[in-house]
Amino acid sequence: SWNSGTSRPVCGATTGIGGNSLQFLLHTDNNFYVGYFTGTEYRVIVAASSSNWIANEWQMYTYVATIGQKSLLYRNGTLLGTSSANAVSMSITEGFRIGSFRSIGSVKGSIAESRFYDRAICQQEIRDLYNGGPGYGLRPQRKRRPPRIQVATTPAPPSNKIGTTKRRNKDRLRDGLVGAWCPSVSGWGGTILRDLSGQGNHGTLTNMDPEN
Repeated sequence: SWNSGTSRPVCGATTGIGGNSLQFLLHTDNNFYVGYFTGTEYRVIVAASSSNWIANEWQMYTYVATIGQKSLLYRNGTLLGTSSANAVSMSITEGFRIGSFRSIGSVKGSIAESRFYDRAICQQEIRDLYNGGPGYGLRPQRKRRPPRIQVATTPAPPSNKIGTTKRRNKDRLRDGLVGAWCPSVSGWGGTILRDLSGQGNHGTLTNMDPEN
C-alpha cells in the first residue's frame, strides 16, 4: 500500500477468528503496526519499530504472511519487522476497508494504491513495485503491431534485454493478484473504484473527494 499522511488506520477487516479485527495501522507514535483488536485490547502481530514515519511523504508498506512462518513487514522494499509467532489462516467475515476501519476514523492523508496477493511475494518483487511506483504493471498494455517481414541484409541489432526484463517483472507481479486499486490508473466511476486485478473485487467509495 502506498500511503502519505499523519495517523489513523490505513486499512482493516473483521476476521473469522473470534470476531477479531485485523488492522494495518499507522499509529500516533509514528510507527506502523499490523495487528488485531479483540474488542478490549490491541495485539501487535508485527511492528515497524524503526520506521520513523515521515509525515506527508509517500511511502510503500508491504505485509507478507505465509501460514506456518513468521510474518514480515517492509517499507519501501526494506525489511522493518518480523513477527514473533507464525502466521495462521484468517477468513474475512465482513467487507475489507481501505483508509478507515469502523469507528476508529479515517486515515489523515492519502493512499495512492493498495494490492492483495494470494501468495507471498518476495523482497525483490516488493522492490520492483516500489521502484515502479503506484500503478506499476496495472496500466493496460498497448497493442503491438505485427512484425514487418523483410529480408535482413545486415546483422540484426542486439535485443533490448533490459526492456524484456521489465516486461517479465510486470507480468510476474500479476501472478496471484486478487485485488488492486489505484485511482490514478482506473479513474473514478461515480461511487465505484475499479479493481485492476481482473478479479472483479470493485470497491465502493465513501466520502471521497475526486479532486484530492
